[in-house]
Amino acid sequence: MRALRSAVVGVALLALAACQTGGDVTNGDGPGGTGAPDGDAPRTGDPGAVVLEVFTSGGFVPIGYHFRFVPSLTVYGDGRAIVQGPVTLQYPGAALPNLLETRLSAGDVDAIVAAAADAGLLGPAPEYGTPAIADFPTTTVTLGVGGETYVHAVYALDLGAYGMDVDEGSADAGSGDDVGIDGLTPREREARRVLAGFLARATAIVDGAGEPTPFVPDGVAYLALPTQPWEGGGELAPEVLPWPLGTSLADAAECAAVTGEDAATLLGVLRGANELTRFEQGGVEYEVFARPLLPHQSGCADLG
Repeated sequence: MRALRSAVVGVALLALAACQTGGDVTNGDGPGGTGAPDGDAPRTGDPGAVVLEVFTSGGFVPIGYHFRFVPSLTVYGDGRAIVQGPVTLQYPGAALPNLLETRLSAGDVDAIVAAAADAGLLGPAPEYGTPAIADFPTTTVTLGVGGETYVHAVYALDLGAYGMDVDEGSADAGSGDDVGIDGLTPREREARRVLAGFLARATAIVDGAGEPTPFVPDGVAYLALPTQPWEGGGELAPEVLPWPLGTSLADAAECAAVTGEDAATLLGVLRGANELTRFEQGGVEYEVFARPLLPHQSGCADLG
């Protein structure tokens, strides 16, 4: 079994490397090689090739705040990794998420793929079950390996963060199919532990790859909702700014996206704004919810 697992991991890694380079796997000094030792060859694939994406969304939040959600971790085939950095507890918070970029080695990317194969994630998703709690987010883990995509969507993955002990259900669950008091079977509970263990391993690899730098996006998507003028006073009175672009906020009720100079202009304004900042256009005030576009996203259709 150990030899078989090693063979499967090896095939997955070879397929991933071939997909990223667009041809045969070459590392050393041979034809097409990089001159670097095996495992240290730089990734030269398309930055839009997503190897791993971890995205937690949903739950009981307003639509605008949900629109702001971005993946907590995105790893690309060329070694670029984008993560959500630390945030302060101040209110109101920043208008944009604190995204950081780290560059992984080829060995780091391969280690993440190997960890996914080790966890049995490069195949059909197991049953993760639905815990007996409501209005919590779903964590979706997407893996792109060897031209195949594997998706694992788990509702309320971190039960411990929601005040539930995942071991509570084992007391009245005799077999792998018996449902415990948490609404999960032992098999579902174990599948969740395995996925969480993989995420911890992938996060550790990214965290150990080096000092991150601020991520500079090439585009930004936004949603605009008309609102009534603020009638109260106090410290939480929102700042109202003129909309800096020639685009229509009235046409952004679901989503709009800009790139190039417009994106640079809007991002420059948003970096000095907070989540309560409003924008005025044509005598109407709007709440604007924005999110940077990641390298594999070119517009609203790519946000999912």
